[in-house]
Amino acid sequence: MYAREAPRRALLAGRGEGSGGLVSRAAETSRTHASIPEPRADMWQTLHATFVREARESGTAGRSRCRTLFLGDSITEAMRGTQFGEFYDELAGRRAVFEKWFPLNEARAFGISGDRTQNVLRRIRDGELSFRHPPGVVVLCVGTNNLGRDNDGPADTFLGIRAVVLEILQTLPGTRVLLTGILPRGPAKGRSSMPPAAGEAASYADEPRGVRLDGERRKNSSPSSKYAQPGAHTAAIEEVNARLKALARGSGGVVAFVDCASAFLSDDGASIRPERMRDVLHPTAEGMHAWFQILKPAVEALRNAPAPSE
Repeated sequence: MYAREAPRRALLAGRGEGSGGLVSRAAETSRTHASIPEPRADMWQTLHATFVREARESGTAGRSRCRTLFLGDSITEAMRGTQFGEFYDELAGRRAVFEKWFPLNEARAFGISGDRTQNVLRRIRDGELSFRHPPGVVVLCVGTNNLGRDNDGPADTFLGIRAVVLEILQTLPGTRVLLTGILPRGPAKGRSSMPPAAGEAASYADEPRGVRLDGERRKNSSPSSKYAQPGAHTAAIEEVNARLKALARGSGGVVAFVDCASAFLSDDGASIRPERMRDVLHPTAEGMHAWFQILKPAVEALRNAPAPSE
């Protein structure tokens, strides 16, 4: 058992670095705050039930244990080759890359397309962490939909991610949390939408409708403006990630942060690499490969690190 009670208590009390100086905008909107559990109003329950079952069966009756759990939204669900639980040919390559780096006999991906922090928080409170043998590491990648769809500010988005982290630490004693941060994304500055790029086969709608096909918008889109960085959300992403890094630094070793932006950006940082994030939101198979080259060593380092300090 890791010596984790003191670090966890510090996080719960808000003493961990990265939580100070934040002012919530929850009172300014009727929308559920990013740190308050909220169920989805669409087709999330079937996939959620699948995750609960997989968690409960892990390590039982000869089944393999889940040693690394990925938790998040559509980026994580794509590791299963699905969107809203439905398999798509376009996502098969992403699943293959995931299973190459993180074989199914040791890892699972619990993600639901379109989820925000409050949705993930509701899911894990409703049984998705019901492991008899808890995973050693939970990789958390969530928050982009809070910024991109809800227009949450970086303060509220950070508080939402932090709430998920605390719930994981409370529910899974001995488990450590690896934060990937919010990945680079579009749209570019001055654009409010992200049309598919020229020649793109498909793009996520990140809604229950599933994969979006829009030939006219695809033909008329501008790759240069589509992939340019910094984008409309870059400043907010950088602020959230800085807070997450500080949170990890003040956690006493139960939480770690790994900066994954370089997996998706050009060498000069001026654009997203189209071959790695074609729709400027979801990693392609090549993007997954580049991402996991950074994530895999970070997962192993966290798993094998000395017991967290008091």
